[in-house]
Amino acid sequence: MGSARFPDGRLCAAAAAIGCFLLLVASRPAAAATYYVDNTNPGCSGAGPGTQSAPYCTISAAAAQHPGAGNTILVVAGTYREQVSIPASGASGSPFVIEAAGPSVTVDGADDLSSAAQWSSFSGGVWLAAGVTWAPKQVFAGTTRLAATTVAPASMPAGTFEYVAGSGLYVNAGGGNPAGYGLWVGRRLYGFTMSGKSWVTVRGFSVTRADDKGIQVQ
Repeated sequence: MGSARFPDGRLCAAAAAIGCFLLLVASRPAAAATYYVDNTNPGCSGAGPGTQSAPYCTISAAAAQHPGAGNTILVVAGTYREQVSIPASGASGSPFVIEAAGPSVTVDGADDLSSAAQWSSFSGGVWLAAGVTWAPKQVFAGTTRLAATTVAPASMPAGTFEYVAGSGLYVNAGGGNPAGYGLWVGRRLYGFTMSGKSWVTVRGFSVTRADDKGIQVQ
């Protein structure tokens, strides 16, 4: 029985050459591609497929479904309130790329509590957001970072915040409903995080209000 030799040096019996060829083709990695994220597009979703007309709504969803060498996640202008965990490495000469498509792409570590309905008056200038069920490390009223305090909520001075488990977040932003100042509550430690990954490029993003750091690498 004859044999067939492939470019990588492997041999197959002639009778099995076609099957071997199909196996080799099937084992090749998928071609590198670009996938889009645009949370301002009404057609975005968590399922993709990641085209410009049907992009992902979050960076995390796109990265989780299309990780690996050569792939690019291209993020359209907007604010993305998420912590992005890098799921896989790229390869030498073929990195896994997550890139901002322009200068106005922000990853925000805080949640927006600027709706008056999210707050109830507690005492004097102190207001309560019972919907906050995590312990934030930082709170912003507009561009002002409030100071953490541990005094009794009714005694909190202006410019402070305090989280009480089972009750919520107390804020004294200086009188009046904190929503009127534009209230941002820290929730995520990082903008991007990766552990044990290599050949990854993260490029062009502005990361703001992360509780710890913009990019965490372990």
